[in-house]
Amino acid sequence: MFKILEKAFLVFAMLYFSGALIIALDPDMQPVPDEPAGNMSMAMMRAADKGNDQDPTQKNKVKIATQAGIYLVTAFLILLNLKEFLRLFLRHQWLWLLLVLAIVSFFWSDVPGFTLRRSVVLVASTCFGIYLAQHYSMREILRMLYIAGVIAAIGSLIVVWRLPALGISGGVTAGTAGDWQGCFGQKNTLGRFMAFEVMTCGIGVLVEKRLWRWFCILGVLLCLPLLVMSKDATAYLASPLLLAMLPLYQFTRKHSFFRMVAVLSTLGATVAGIVFLMIIDPNKLLLAMGKNSTLSGRTEIWAMVWDKFLKRPWVGYGYSAFWMGKDGKQSAGIWEALHWSVPHSHNGFLDVLVQVGAVGLVLFLVGYVIFFNKALRCARASTSLLGLFPMLYLSFMILFNFSEGSIIREENLFWVLYATMWVLTTRWLDLKQAKMAQVERQPAPAIKRIRPIPVSAWRFGSPNY
Repeated sequence: MFKILEKAFLVFAMLYFSGALIIALDPDMQPVPDEPAGNMSMAMMRAADKGNDQDPTQKNKVKIATQAGIYLVTAFLILLNLKEFLRLFLRHQWLWLLLVLAIVSFFWSDVPGFTLRRSVVLVASTCFGIYLAQHYSMREILRMLYIAGVIAAIGSLIVVWRLPALGISGGVTAGTAGDWQGCFGQKNTLGRFMAFEVMTCGIGVLVEKRLWRWFCILGVLLCLPLLVMSKDATAYLASPLLLAMLPLYQFTRKHSFFRMVAVLSTLGATVAGIVFLMIIDPNKLLLAMGKNSTLSGRTEIWAMVWDKFLKRPWVGYGYSAFWMGKDGKQSAGIWEALHWSVPHSHNGFLDVLVQVGAVGLVLFLVGYVIFFNKALRCARASTSLLGLFPMLYLSFMILFNFSEGSIIREENLFWVLYATMWVLTTRWLDLKQAKMAQVERQPAPAIKRIRPIPVSAWRFGSPNY
């Protein structure tokens, strides 16, 4: 019974981190535009931003209580096996060094108190991800994600049907009228999560059996139309690329390093050719996607944010201290120059640079390479498609951070899962190494030859398989 309640809590927390509960927790919320809303004056932007102090709780009592409840329950669960949690946490030094940098950035932050509060929330949500990997296998986590995806999809359809003023963009943002945003309150958030769920449930269709396979088929059938109706260009581009990466990663796990390099080189040349064609005449492709040559104003944002980064390149402006809305020292100038209440850089790497500088980005990239190496080792050692999921997830992270942001972002499901997948690969490799050591210790019989014992993918000895 305790395990069932715990899993129900974890699914609820996943929905919270994904942003699927934003309307339920704050029914009076006004959608925050993630695209330029035309030529807005500063007075109009101040009115649109009224009451939004950029705090993760936004002074909403229900949201504060929900946030506190999630972290208190998580802290209680961690304390039940604190020693093992700390062992896993400290083993991933490139992860916790990034968190430490976010915390200490309050010393040079423009708003030190706010940076400290947000960095504490970042650490708490990251600890949730580590706890998830500590106690559950890959298959169990994916099944919780299937459930969260179906709930979010059904909730979004209900909001679109019963509350279209909240579920469908009313045209406050230029060019987005009629785009679905569901229960997420923002079309790009809906599109990104649905793209992730299509990928996750798609893997489930291939690896699950019986009832769970049908459940994953339902998930794909529910999430795919929402992905299409969100009209999120990044999701449109990333989804087929992720689909194409599945057979590519399947190839890399079965062939030599040199063949893998040859395939990746061919793929890179193909992508380079496509990019070259886009550079020659990008307008046709962009117009087909409903975008212009500035990528809906993103290139203008990137240029201005890059100029800000060059002024404080090493450690940035402090964690969460850059995008402070209309009252921010840095963001207010960008708002006024672009006539748009810009919520973030629309690029995860730029957001890292202006928050914790080049030092923070290097810490992330080194950790990412180490994680990818572990994910590749797991893929080669595993016989199940589940072994490919960490590599797919890392690809998902990179693709979406070119136009969105989820790197070291507090209370963001994709950052939480980044920590989860990293710890999962570590646990699985530890299990594999222990199994191999056990085989080597066994005395070899005189006649029969002992074959190495295969390690079941991502099970960690769970009795549920």
